[in-house]
Amino acid sequence: MGVGACAGYVRAGLVAVLLLLLPTPGYSQNDQRSASEHPPPASASLDPQDLPLKELNEIKKSNCTRHYSNPLNLLFLLPGMLFFLFALVTRKAKNILPFFFLLLLMASSEQDPYISVREAQRSFQAGHYTEAIELYRQAEQALSCNPALLYNLGILSHYLGEQGYAIHYLRQSLREKPGDPQGRGVLQSLEQGYGLVGQVAAPFPVHPDLAYLLLLLFANASLIMAAFVVRTKRVQFLISFVLLTIAALGSFTFFVGRLRSESRSVGVVISEESDLNRVPEEDSKSWFELPSGTSLWIRGQFGDYYLVETPSEIMGWVQTNTILLD
Repeated sequence: MGVGACAGYVRAGLVAVLLLLLPTPGYSQNDQRSASEHPPPASASLDPQDLPLKELNEIKKSNCTRHYSNPLNLLFLLPGMLFFLFALVTRKAKNILPFFFLLLLMASSEQDPYISVREAQRSFQAGHYTEAIELYRQAEQALSCNPALLYNLGILSHYLGEQGYAIHYLRQSLREKPGDPQGRGVLQSLEQGYGLVGQVAAPFPVHPDLAYLLLLLFANASLIMAAFVVRTKRVQFLISFVLLTIAALGSFTFFVGRLRSESRSVGVVISEESDLNRVPEEDSKSWFELPSGTSLWIRGQFGDYYLVETPSEIMGWVQTNTILLD
């Protein structure tokens, strides 16, 4: 099979990818809310068997990663950049391939904290929820930023009647692992069971690292195809280069959109009695009372008050000690 035939397959595949990728950046919070208008039926008094905890093996595999925040990961663009540079200084494109594949081969070349997790799971199965949640909190100090652990804390908070903390922990879990279908389903069920309406939508179910990976892949592929364009001057390579560049730009737009979404602060009301005040003063008149578990956009802070906005675009002030930030 010739290189030209491969380019044809690349173009066909890219067209299919672009049809799926291009609508993605336009995803809005309203679309997400409308997609979940009919969450599964739930009750605020579910049995433990209805909301099981994450198992120990899943907790061991769970972690918080933000590869896009590490500048060293930009070195993954080196293969494409070097491929393009060698295309400019060598006479034949085939001379580049052995060097490129060599780069790929080179690139591919205290107390156990889970004791508390095991004890917490045994306490949960025995119905000792207060003991279980304390053990999970001890494990959280040693296993910082663990989505599965945060999910379990949310479940236990629910069984202890702390609905604000339940929503907070579940949202934190989804922030770190947005593609978890179990966590998304439980969050929707509990919000419905608590009678919470007009909530801030859960994070978009694609991790920013995935968008970052797509960006690196398409950028590398675009640079490689640019090298073929420089050396061969063939139209089919130029078309593939244009399609790859569009895919890279689409991935970049998607990645920036996810970063913007991540940067927007959300808070969850944990107090049983919290008012949305009109001004940041203790004796201020309030717009209305906020139920425990209500999620709000955080717009600013003044003294002991957060300036918040509801998804229905009502702004007001809430005391900082009644809210936990995601």
